[in-house]
Amino acid sequence: YKDFKDFYEQTLFLYRTGKLSYKYWTVFEDFDKRYGLTFKYNEISKKISKEAYILDKQYRVRSKIVGFWGRLRKNALAASSTAGIGFSQFIKNATGFGEYAFQNFDKNVKNK
Repeated sequence: YKDFKDFYEQTLFLYRTGKLSYKYWTVFEDFDKRYGLTFKYNEISKKISKEAYILDKQYRVRSKIVGFWGRLRKNALAASSTAGIGFSQFIKNATGFGEYAFQNFDKNVKNK
């Protein structure tokens, strides 16, 4: 009996949420037809993607960030090993990061 009751309640729940979802979808579809929301969203997305691609191609932002981070990490690792302290402690000392920024970083790296 309990299984049947659970099945009935789940089916009823799915039916009601499906009706609610359908109602919301029809309301959204009405707004979309009236104001062209989906079309505007797609056009804005295309425009932003195109502008981001052009900026990245023109200024090579992504490659500069990746290269800078790689050099920073490489130099910090080398300096920290020379100084005999952990990487996170070195970064904390060099940049003035807060006490909790790298609290468990060394422990996690050493355990892996």
